[in-house]
Amino acid sequence: MNKKDKIQIAVTGVLAVILAVILALGMGKNGRNNKKRKPAARAGTTAAAAKSPAASPAVKLSPFRQLQAEAQSMPLVRDPFTLKPIEKEGDDAAQEVKFYLIGIAWDSGPGQPKAIINNKIVQVGSQLGGFTVIEILEDKVILSDGVEKLELSLEL
Repeated sequence: MNKKDKIQIAVTGVLAVILAVILALGMGKNGRNNKKRKPAARAGTTAAAAKSPAASPAVKLSPFRQLQAEAQSMPLVRDPFTLKPIEKEGDDAAQEVKFYLIGIAWDSGPGQPKAIINNKIVQVGSQLGGFTVIEILEDKVILSDGVEKLELSLEL
C-alpha cells in the first residue's frame, strides 16, 4: 500500500469513530428525555378533528392520527402526480375532448407557423382545452397536456 491509501484509510476510520460517537450521544439524549416526559394534552385541537368520527372523548388521538382522519374524510378530486381531474365511472363531466385540425399556415412569418384547430387559430405555446400546442409541422400538429401527447394530422 502506498502512502495515499494509508492516509485515506486513516481519515475514513477517524470519521467513522466521530459518527459513532455522535449517534451514541444522540440516542442517549433522546432516550433520557423520552423517559422523563409525560404526554401532555394538546390545547390547540381543531374543530374538524373534534367532530371527526375517529376522535371520541374517551380516546385521545395523536396529532398524526387526527390529521390522518381529516385527510380520509376529504374527497380527492385531482391526481397529484399528473394534475388531471380524477374521473369516476359514469361521470358525465369526464367527456372526451375532440380536436379537428382544419388547416396549417406556413407563410404567416419566418418560423411562426399557425394552425386552425376547432375553428381557432393557434400557434406553438397556445392553450386549447387543457392541451398545449407543442409543435406545428407541415402536415400535423402535436398537442400535449403534460402527460400524453396528441397528434392531429391533416386529412388530404
